[in-house]
Amino acid sequence: MSSKAFAAGILLALAPCAAWAQDFKANILIVTSPDEVPAWMQMTPDQQVGSGRLRQVEVGQKIYFPIVVTGLLPPAEGTIKLTADFELRTPEGAIAYAKHALASAVIENRPDMKTVSLGPIVDVTVEGADPKGVYVVRTVVSDGTRTAMASETFRFNGAPEKAPEKAIDPPAAGAPPRLEMGEPPKKSPGTDRDVRDCLSLATTAEIIKCTEKKKAK
Repeated sequence: MSSKAFAAGILLALAPCAAWAQDFKANILIVTSPDEVPAWMQMTPDQQVGSGRLRQVEVGQKIYFPIVVTGLLPPAEGTIKLTADFELRTPEGAIAYAKHALASAVIENRPDMKTVSLGPIVDVTVEGADPKGVYVVRTVVSDGTRTAMASETFRFNGAPEKAPEKAIDPPAAGAPPRLEMGEPPKKSPGTDRDVRDCLSLATTAEIIKCTEKKKAK
C-alpha cells in the first residue's frame, strides 16, 4: 500500500462554505477524488453523515482522505490555525501510515468561514499484497483551544481469486498397430510340381533333368 500527501487540500481551505449551526467537529472522508470535497462541504449536516465515505476498495484503486472541520466560529478579526494528525491502521491493527500535524489551515479575518478543508490530503493506492479486512483511518484536529477526533473505516477484500486452470486430459492411447495379413498366393498347378522324387537320383545331372521334366508337364 503506497501513500502520499496531496497538496490541493490547502486551496479548499480558503473557500467559504455553508454556515449551518453545529459544534466544532472533525470529519475524515474516504473518496476517489479531491474534487468530491467541495460538494460535500456544501451539504447539510444530515446529508454529510451519509456521504463522502467509500466503504469498499479494490486492487489498484487510489483513495483520498480529506480532513474537513465543521462548526467553526472564527472571530471577525484575528487568526485561527487548525492542525490535524493522521493515522491509517491495517486490519491487524498495525500502523500503515501516521503523521503528526500532517494537515493544516489558517483562517484570518473570516468570520463567515464555518467549514474548512485542511491540506495536504493523504492518498493511498491499494495493492494486491495488502492485508484483507477492515482498515481504520483517524484524525485529531485542534484549533489551539479545542480538539476533535474523527474515525472512519473501509474494507479491502483482496485481489480477485484466479479461476482454477482446467486440467487437460492426455490423449487416449491409440490401439496397437494391427498387421493385416493378405491371403497367401495360390499355387500354380503348372509350375509347383512335386520334385522330391528327383532328389533320390545318383547324379546331379540326373536330378536336374528329372526336375526339368516334372516342371515341363
